Amino acid sequence: MPEFAYTARSLDGSNVSGSLQAASERDAMTALVDQSLFPISVKDAAGSPGLNLSDFLSRRRRVSAELIATCLTQLSDLLNNGVSLLDALKLLADQSTHPVLGEVLTDVHDRVAEGASLEEAMASHDRIFSELTISMVRAGSEGAFLEEALTHIAGFLELQEELKSRVKGAMAYPTFLMIGGIAVTMLLIIFFVPKFEGLFERLERQGTGLPVATIMLLAISDAFIKYGVFVAAGAAGLFALVRKLYLSEPGQEFSDKWKLKLPVMG
Repeated sequence: MPEFAYTARSLDGSNVSGSLQAASERDAMTALVDQSLFPISVKDAAGSPGLNLSDFLSRRRRVSAELIATCLTQLSDLLNNGVSLLDALKLLADQSTHPVLGEVLTDVHDRVAEGASLEEAMASHDRIFSELTISMVRAGSEGAFLEEALTHIAGFLELQEELKSRVKGAMAYPTFLMIGGIAVTMLLIIFFVPKFEGLFERLERQGTGLPVATIMLLAISDAFIKYGVFVAAGAAGLFALVRKLYLSEPGQEFSDKWKLKLPVMG
């Protein structure tokens, strides 16, 4: 069984380093959590790269842009009221109701306390904080307008979420109509068309002939009755594949960019 070297944080806040055996990096992380240790990094003792803290946290639970916007707004307010950056980060981490965001803020606080800049600490969690957020924080820190930069970032994230919500709302009704239309068509093809097959056969024997559209409809109905199970299985497999691609990180990025390019009325 592979051996993994780890660095973790105990409940009293101290860092603990060691090694353990596990089937995979994820199993190693789970074993550390079971021991009340929060994993900071886990690497294969043989030297291959392992999962970092940001990877592990982001895979456990996604942090919404709305929640990040609220956090940045609160950080800006605390700094404007004279609270130091370290105290503000600690306060937000302690009060966070989202477990992943709370741990991320704790790690950002610790990195800043060790001498890293705020943007450097946030960049270590690039799955939580976007490149735009990190760039704006860097510009705000260097230009001495960090509080204003945080407020602008929060406003942008909130606007982005509002646009996404409006796009989803605009797409909901057409999607419902499309699904309903497909369902009605399938019912007609599978259950109602076969009932008229005898009538169509009599008309054809009498030499009346059938329109091409009717012949095609009968063929489609017959195919669905004979191979419907395979069609359903293929459709389910295709849906599962599309869903997996959509939920992946590249899929989410592509989806977000596509949604934001759609025209929104109203």
